[in-house]
This record gives sequence, structure tokens and C-alpha cells, in this order.
Amino acid sequence: IISKRLITLVGEEGLGKSALAAAVCTYIADRRMPLMRDGILFVRCEDANSHMSLLEKIKHELINSSALLRETKQTVRNRMAEMTTASSGVNVPGMAWDDTTLEDVDPYLGDDNYADGVFQVGRDREADEVKHCYRLEEAIISCLSSMHLLVVLDNIDTLLLENASAMDLKLFIGRLFERSPHIKAFIMASSSLGIQGIAKVVEACVTLGPLTLRNALRLYAKLAPPLVTAA
Repeated sequence: IISKRLITLVGEEGLGKSALAAAVCTYIADRRMPLMRDGILFVRCEDANSHMSLLEKIKHELINSSALLRETKQTVRNRMAEMTTASSGVNVPGMAWDDTTLEDVDPYLGDDNYADGVFQVGRDREADEVKHCYRLEEAIISCLSSMHLLVVLDNIDTLLLENASAMDLKLFIGRLFERSPHIKAFIMASSSLGIQGIAKVVEACVTLGPLTLRNALRLYAKLAPPLVTAA
């Protein structure tokens, strides 16, 4: 995590990825590492089934997480308030939008030839949903752009099952890294993101395998309560 920006902890369900991630975060927080001086944003994604729901979870944790410094959360609140004041289009609380077209904001959004455009804009998505999603992502990236922060996304398997959501996640990470040079990401999943080639993002995968029988017995003996037998 110190030397890489994007680390994916890969392993089957039930191997302890979340527990290991929590231990890593505790280790970093206890040592107040300068690389993550604004804190750690830990987002549990097990019930996030779309890119929008993921963004909503990130926004919630940015405002409420106890793992972020008080000054960091205040900065987020101020930035959200600024964007709310600036908003003049469709009213989505906490986000900014105006009457410009999607093409004015990002040319890819209006390009029918861009098959995998931002948020997988296609015939199957309503324009208002795309605007809402874009505004929310813009607000999050804007808040994170100057921070030194570790973003932890725990259990993103549901998002990776659906091609559009998986692509949206990859593009989001690419844009986040491009505009937020001091952000690092630590992700838990059952497979790698396969993000190479998007905005020069390099994914470092660490595979978590099952314990050997010897190590499993040692762990059980350490954690299991003692068995009390009759005299």
C-alpha cells in the first residue's frame, strides 16, 4: 500500500479478506502515516448492486465515517454545500449541475461511437439517471482531489457481476486517480478488476489463499475458548 496506488486483495468468499483489510487499516491508522494523513475511507459494498449505490455509500462514509479526521469531514461538508449552492439544474441534494448538455461536460457521454462510455451510457439508461450519477461522482472526486487518503472498497463482487457496473467502477477509479494524485485504493474481491489500460492505472493483485492444516489448527487453538471438562 505504501508503494502502490491500487491494490486488489483477491480470494474466495470466507477466507478473511475483510478481516485482513480491517487489520491493515488499523495498522496504518495507529502509525498516522503521512501518505494517508487525512484518514481512511472504509466502504462496505456487499449490498451495492449498481454504480449509483456505490457512489451513495462513498458519499455517506465521507460525511459520517469515524475513521476520517474531523477536519477532513468538515472539508467534505463545505465542498458539498458549495456544490449545492452552485446547482441550477435538476435538484439532486448535495450535488451541482447546470443546463449544459452531457456533451459539454464530457464529450464521451454524447458520442454514440464510444461503446463503453462513462456510466455505460446507452439505450438502456435514462438521461436523468446519467446526470445524477455524473453529478454525484463529480462531487466525490472534487472532495477527494486534494486529500491524502486511503479508500477501501470491501466486497465489490456484486458490482463485478454486471458488466456495466464493473466498467463504471473501473472508469471511476481511473478518473479519481487522474484528478486526485494522493489517493490510494485498497479493494477486496474474488477476482481482479482487470483495470489495466484505463487512465494509466496499474492494479497490483495480492492473492489470499486458504490456510494450511497446520496453520488452521494453530489459529483455532489460539482463538477457540478452552474446553472445560468434568473432573
